[in-house]
Amino acid sequence: MSSEEKLEKQLEQLGQAFEYRESMAEDVMERIESLEEETDSSRRVDSPTKTWRNIMNPRLIKYAAAVIVLGVIGLFAWLTGGNGGASITFAQVIEPIRQAQSLSYTETTQVEGRAAGVRHHAMQFELGRSRRSVEGGRITITQSQPEFGMLTLDPATKTARIFNSSANLARGASTPVRGIIGELDIIGDVKDFQAGQQTDLGTKQINGRKAVGFRVRYYERDYDVWADARTGAPVRIECESTLRDGRKRQTTITDIELDVQFDDNLFSLEPPEGYNTE
Repeated sequence: MSSEEKLEKQLEQLGQAFEYRESMAEDVMERIESLEEETDSSRRVDSPTKTWRNIMNPRLIKYAAAVIVLGVIGLFAWLTGGNGGASITFAQVIEPIRQAQSLSYTETTQVEGRAAGVRHHAMQFELGRSRRSVEGGRITITQSQPEFGMLTLDPATKTARIFNSSANLARGASTPVRGIIGELDIIGDVKDFQAGQQTDLGTKQINGRKAVGFRVRYYERDYDVWADARTGAPVRIECESTLRDGRKRQTTITDIELDVQFDDNLFSLEPPEGYNTE
Protein backbone atom coordinates (compact mmCIF):
# COMPACT_ATOMS: atom_id res chain seq x y z
CA MET A 1 0.00 0.00 0.00
CA SER A 2 1.44 3.38 -1.04
CA SER A 3 1.83 6.33 1.32
CA GLU A 4 -1.07 8.09 -0.39
CA GLU A 5 -3.32 5.04 0.03
CA LYS A 6 -2.38 4.72 3.71
CA LEU A 7 -3.18 8.39 4.24
CA GLU A 8 -6.54 8.06 2.53
CA LYS A 9 -7.36 4.94 4.58
CA GLN A 10 -6.56 6.75 7.83
CA LEU A 11 -8.75 9.66 6.86
CA GLU A 12 -11.64 7.32 6.01
CA GLN A 13 -11.40 5.66 9.43
CA LEU A 14 -11.24 9.01 11.19
CA GLY A 15 -14.16 10.32 9.17
CA GLN A 16 -16.28 7.35 10.22
CA ALA A 17 -15.28 7.76 13.86
CA PHE A 18 -16.08 11.46 14.05
CA GLU A 19 -19.71 12.38 13.40
CA TYR A 20 -19.93 10.03 10.40
CA ARG A 21 -17.93 12.29 8.15
CA GLU A 22 -17.42 9.55 5.55
CA SER A 23 -16.54 12.23 2.99
CA MET A 24 -13.58 13.46 5.03
CA ALA A 25 -11.03 11.41 3.12
CA GLU A 26 -12.43 12.49 -0.23
CA ASP A 27 -12.61 16.16 0.80
CA VAL A 28 -9.06 16.26 2.16
CA MET A 29 -7.53 14.34 -0.74
CA GLU A 30 -9.26 16.61 -3.26
CA ARG A 31 -7.85 19.62 -1.45
CA ILE A 32 -4.37 18.11 -1.47
CA GLU A 33 -4.64 17.39 -5.20
CA SER A 34 -5.64 20.98 -5.85
CA LEU A 35 -2.60 22.14 -3.89
CA GLU A 36 -0.42 19.87 -6.02
CA GLU A 37 -1.84 21.40 -9.18
CA GLU A 38 -1.15 24.87 -7.85
CA THR A 39 2.35 23.80 -6.92
CA ASP A 40 3.04 22.31 -10.36
CA SER A 41 1.97 25.60 -11.89
CA SER A 42 4.26 27.52 -9.57
CA ARG A 43 7.21 25.28 -10.36
CA ARG A 44 6.99 26.17 -14.04
CA VAL A 45 8.10 29.65 -13.06
CA ASP A 46 11.82 29.91 -12.42
CA SER A 47 12.29 30.01 -8.66
CA PRO A 48 15.03 32.28 -7.33
CA THR A 49 16.41 29.70 -4.90
CA LYS A 50 16.54 25.98 -4.28
CA THR A 51 14.93 26.57 -0.87
CA TRP A 52 11.79 27.92 -2.52
CA ARG A 53 11.60 24.84 -4.75
CA ASN A 54 11.83 22.59 -1.69
CA ILE A 55 9.10 24.51 0.10
CA MET A 56 6.80 24.15 -2.89
CA ASN A 57 7.54 20.44 -3.30
CA PRO A 58 4.17 18.63 -3.76
CA ARG A 59 5.16 15.75 -1.48
CA LEU A 60 6.04 18.11 1.34
CA ILE A 61 2.72 19.91 0.90
CA LYS A 62 0.80 16.63 0.92
CA TYR A 63 2.30 15.39 4.17
CA ALA A 64 2.16 18.80 5.82
CA ALA A 65 -1.56 18.85 5.08
CA ALA A 66 -1.92 15.34 6.47
CA VAL A 67 -0.11 16.26 9.68
CA ILE A 68 -2.40 19.26 10.14
CA VAL A 69 -5.57 17.24 9.54
CA LEU A 70 -4.54 14.38 11.83
CA GLY A 71 -3.32 16.80 14.47
CA VAL A 72 -6.57 18.76 14.56
CA ILE A 73 -8.64 15.57 14.76
CA GLY A 74 -6.40 14.20 17.50
CA LEU A 75 -6.86 17.38 19.50
CA PHE A 76 -10.61 17.16 18.98
CA ALA A 77 -10.64 13.58 20.23
CA TRP A 78 -8.65 14.58 23.32
CA LEU A 79 -10.98 17.47 24.12
CA THR A 80 -14.09 15.29 23.77
CA GLY A 81 -12.71 12.38 25.77
CA GLY A 82 -12.23 10.21 22.68
CA ASN A 83 -15.92 9.57 22.08
CA GLY A 84 -16.05 11.21 18.69
CA GLY A 85 -18.03 14.14 20.00
CA ALA A 86 -21.05 11.98 20.76
CA SER A 87 -23.39 13.97 22.97
CA ILE A 88 -26.53 11.82 22.78
CA THR A 89 -28.25 11.54 26.16
CA PHE A 90 -30.29 8.63 27.48
CA ALA A 91 -33.40 10.81 27.54
CA GLN A 92 -32.97 11.57 23.83
CA VAL A 93 -32.90 7.84 23.09
CA ILE A 94 -35.85 6.60 25.16
CA GLU A 95 -38.25 9.53 24.72
CA PRO A 96 -38.97 8.83 21.00
CA ILE A 97 -39.60 5.17 21.89
CA ARG A 98 -41.95 6.22 24.70
CA GLN A 99 -43.86 8.60 22.44
CA ALA A 100 -44.05 6.34 19.38
CA GLN A 101 -47.63 5.46 18.40
CA SER A 102 -46.46 2.39 16.49
CA LEU A 103 -43.24 0.51 15.90
CA SER A 104 -41.79 -2.59 14.34
CA TYR A 105 -38.70 -4.62 15.17
CA THR A 106 -37.01 -8.00 14.95
CA GLU A 107 -36.65 -9.95 18.19
CA THR A 108 -34.23 -12.86 18.53
CA THR A 109 -34.30 -15.05 21.64
CA GLN A 110 -31.55 -17.50 22.52
CA VAL A 111 -32.06 -19.85 25.48
CA GLU A 112 -29.10 -21.52 27.15
CA GLY A 113 -28.79 -25.13 26.02
CA ARG A 114 -30.73 -24.71 22.78
CA ALA A 115 -28.89 -25.06 19.50
CA ALA A 116 -30.75 -22.28 17.67
CA GLY A 117 -32.53 -19.11 18.65
CA VAL A 118 -36.11 -18.11 17.87
CA ARG A 119 -36.60 -15.11 15.64
CA HIS A 120 -39.78 -13.02 15.60
CA HIS A 121 -40.92 -10.08 13.56
CA ALA A 122 -43.01 -7.88 15.83
CA MET A 123 -45.32 -4.91 15.32
CA GLN A 124 -47.00 -2.79 17.97
CA PHE A 125 -49.90 -0.44 17.35
CA GLU A 126 -51.79 2.04 19.50
CA LEU A 127 -54.41 0.85 22.00
CA GLY A 128 -52.22 -2.07 23.11
CA ARG A 129 -52.37 -4.07 19.90
CA SER A 130 -49.46 -6.19 18.71
CA ARG A 131 -48.63 -8.78 16.08
CA ARG A 132 -45.75 -11.26 16.34
CA SER A 133 -44.75 -13.80 13.74
CA VAL A 134 -42.14 -16.53 14.01
CA GLU A 135 -40.09 -16.95 10.85
CA GLY A 136 -42.07 -19.40 8.73
CA GLY A 137 -44.40 -20.24 11.61
CA ARG A 138 -47.17 -19.14 13.94
CA ILE A 139 -48.62 -15.64 14.06
CA THR A 140 -49.90 -14.20 17.34
CA ILE A 141 -52.13 -11.10 17.46
CA THR A 142 -53.01 -9.62 20.85
CA GLN A 143 -55.13 -6.79 22.15
CA SER A 144 -55.08 -5.50 25.72
CA GLN A 145 -57.78 -2.80 25.46
CA PRO A 146 -60.66 -2.49 26.12
CA GLU A 147 -60.37 -6.14 27.18
CA PHE A 148 -57.80 -8.82 26.54
CA GLY A 149 -58.04 -10.81 23.33
CA MET A 150 -55.66 -12.98 21.36
CA LEU A 151 -55.71 -14.76 18.02
CA THR A 152 -53.13 -17.34 16.97
CA LEU A 153 -52.78 -18.41 13.35
CA ASP A 154 -50.95 -21.42 11.97
CA PRO A 155 -50.34 -20.77 8.25
CA ALA A 156 -49.16 -24.36 7.70
CA THR A 157 -52.44 -25.97 8.83
CA LYS A 158 -54.73 -22.95 8.25
CA THR A 159 -56.03 -23.17 11.81
CA ALA A 160 -56.92 -20.35 14.17
CA ARG A 161 -57.42 -20.21 17.95
CA ILE A 162 -59.24 -17.37 19.68
CA PHE A 163 -58.73 -16.36 23.31
CA ASN A 164 -60.60 -13.54 25.04
CA SER A 165 -61.45 -12.46 28.56
CA SER A 166 -65.12 -13.43 28.34
CA ALA A 167 -64.42 -16.96 27.17
CA ASN A 168 -61.75 -17.51 29.82
CA LEU A 169 -63.93 -16.20 32.63
CA ALA A 170 -66.76 -18.46 31.48
CA ARG A 171 -64.39 -21.40 31.96
CA GLY A 172 -63.33 -20.10 35.36
CA ALA A 173 -59.85 -19.16 34.15
CA SER A 174 -57.97 -15.91 34.55
CA THR A 175 -56.92 -13.72 31.64
CA PRO A 176 -53.83 -15.44 30.14
CA VAL A 177 -51.83 -12.39 29.09
CA ARG A 178 -48.23 -13.33 29.80
CA GLY A 179 -48.97 -16.97 30.51
CA ILE A 180 -49.97 -17.67 26.92
CA ILE A 181 -47.61 -15.31 25.17
CA GLY A 182 -44.61 -16.41 27.25
CA GLU A 183 -42.43 -13.56 26.05
CA LEU A 184 -40.90 -10.52 27.70
CA ASP A 185 -42.39 -7.18 26.77
CA ILE A 186 -39.02 -5.50 26.35
CA ILE A 187 -40.33 -2.48 24.49
CA GLY A 188 -42.94 -1.98 27.20
CA ASP A 189 -40.19 -2.10 29.82
CA VAL A 190 -38.05 0.41 27.92
CA LYS A 191 -41.00 2.80 27.84
CA ASP A 192 -40.97 2.70 31.65
CA PHE A 193 -37.30 3.70 31.89
CA GLN A 194 -36.48 7.08 33.38
CA ALA A 195 -33.47 9.31 32.79
CA GLY A 196 -31.00 8.83 35.61
CA GLN A 197 -31.45 5.06 35.87
CA GLN A 198 -28.79 4.33 33.27
CA THR A 199 -25.10 3.48 33.37
CA ASP A 200 -23.06 4.61 30.37
CA LEU A 201 -21.50 1.82 28.29
CA GLY A 202 -19.44 4.02 25.97
CA THR A 203 -19.44 3.49 22.22
CA LYS A 204 -18.95 0.62 19.77
CA GLN A 205 -19.54 -0.22 16.12
CA ILE A 206 -22.82 -2.02 15.35
CA ASN A 207 -23.32 -3.04 11.71
CA GLY A 208 -20.95 -0.32 10.57
CA ARG A 209 -22.63 2.38 12.66
CA LYS A 210 -21.11 4.06 15.67
CA ALA A 211 -23.45 3.48 18.60
CA VAL A 212 -23.57 4.80 22.15
CA GLY A 213 -24.80 2.45 24.86
CA PHE A 214 -26.66 2.66 28.16
CA ARG A 215 -27.46 -0.05 30.71
CA VAL A 216 -30.53 -0.09 32.94
CA ARG A 217 -31.22 -2.52 35.78
CA TYR A 218 -34.97 -3.18 35.80
CA TYR A 219 -36.90 -5.97 37.53
CA GLU A 220 -33.61 -7.78 38.24
CA ARG A 221 -32.75 -7.81 34.55
CA ASP A 222 -30.05 -5.89 32.68
CA TYR A 223 -31.18 -3.98 29.59
CA ASP A 224 -28.54 -2.59 27.21
CA VAL A 225 -29.89 0.10 24.92
CA TRP A 226 -27.70 1.09 21.95
CA ALA A 227 -28.43 4.11 19.78
CA ASP A 228 -26.91 5.86 16.80
CA ALA A 229 -24.21 8.13 18.24
CA ARG A 230 -25.15 10.93 15.84
CA THR A 231 -28.96 10.84 15.70
CA GLY A 232 -29.98 8.97 18.86
CA ALA A 233 -32.13 6.52 16.85
CA PRO A 234 -32.35 3.14 18.64
CA VAL A 235 -30.14 0.52 17.00
CA ARG A 236 -30.23 -2.47 19.34
CA ILE A 237 -31.75 -3.44 22.69
CA GLU A 238 -30.38 -6.43 24.59
CA CYS A 239 -31.81 -8.10 27.67
CA GLU A 240 -30.50 -11.03 29.68
CA SER A 241 -32.97 -12.83 31.93
CA THR A 242 -33.22 -16.08 33.84
CA LEU A 243 -35.94 -18.68 33.27
CA ARG A 244 -37.64 -20.52 36.14
CA ASP A 245 -35.42 -23.55 35.56
CA GLY A 246 -32.31 -21.41 35.94
CA ARG A 247 -31.30 -21.23 32.29
CA LYS A 248 -30.18 -17.91 30.83
CA ARG A 249 -32.20 -16.26 28.10
CA GLN A 250 -30.68 -13.61 25.84
CA THR A 251 -33.13 -11.44 23.90
CA THR A 252 -31.96 -9.00 21.24
CA ILE A 253 -34.11 -6.43 19.44
CA THR A 254 -32.92 -5.00 16.14
CA ASP A 255 -34.34 -3.37 12.97
CA ILE A 256 -36.26 -0.89 15.12
CA GLU A 257 -38.59 1.49 13.27
CA LEU A 258 -40.75 4.09 15.03
CA ASP A 259 -44.13 5.48 13.99
CA VAL A 260 -44.70 3.02 11.16
CA GLN A 261 -47.88 3.22 9.06
CA PHE A 262 -49.69 -0.12 9.47
CA ASP A 263 -52.79 -1.55 7.84
CA ASP A 264 -55.36 -1.86 10.63
CA ASN A 265 -56.38 -5.32 9.33
CA LEU A 266 -53.02 -6.70 10.45
CA PHE A 267 -54.25 -6.46 14.04
CA SER A 268 -57.75 -7.86 13.56
CA LEU A 269 -58.82 -10.59 15.99
CA GLU A 270 -61.07 -12.12 13.33
CA PRO A 271 -59.60 -15.24 11.65
CA PRO A 272 -58.71 -14.64 7.98
CA GLU A 273 -60.80 -16.24 5.27
CA GLY A 274 -59.87 -19.86 4.70
CA TYR A 275 -58.84 -20.57 8.33
CA ASN A 276 -60.60 -23.15 10.50
CA THR A 277 -61.29 -22.12 14.10
CA GLU A 278 -60.43 -24.58 16.87
